Amino acid sequence: MESPWMTVAEACAYTKMGKQSVYRALHIGELKGHQSVAPRGTWRIHRDDLDDWLRGNQPYVPRPLPRVTGEPKRAYYRKRAGLD
Repeated sequence: MESPWMTVAEACAYTKMGKQSVYRALHIGELKGHQSVAPRGTWRIHRDDLDDWLRGNQPYVPRPLPRVTGEPKRAYYRKRAGLD
């Protein structure tokens, strides 16, 4: 029996869309998916959620942006090099 869960590559083949389109939809919350370990884990997409997205039944729900903490990289490296 075939699993209803698909990887991004399988979802691309199923929808005949590019990886960037699927990843963009996942990241902005347009397409429902589950990431194994955020922020770089593999995505799994249920076939029913993919079908809903293709039909346009998935409402747009933006994900909250992650909080940025600490100093910017440029300031960190300038301080580390003794320039500031």
